[in-house]
Amino acid sequence: MKGTILVCLRDMLRQDHNLTNEQWREMLVEAGLDSHQMILASGDIEDSQALALFGVAQNRFYSNHEELANAFGRYWTIHYAPKIYSSV
Repeated sequence: MKGTILVCLRDMLRQDHNLTNEQWREMLVEAGLDSHQMILASGDIEDSQALALFGVAQNRFYSNHEELANAFGRYWTIHYAPKIYSSV
């Protein structure tokens, strides 16, 4: 999976839930990643690791998968994608 998906997730949680850097590092560890792992938008990350991180986000901030998926979709289309993939 491309890192841009996780960068979007992190940005969404920062905006919607006031996620701190420390909380993000805790989430990385809980998902089985290194607490200081750099996730670059253009980089790749194993699907299983990305899905684990989404699972942690769901458990911490959302009541179910559908709620997280809807929040992510809204954030991606309204905030993230227009900023990252602007037309020239």
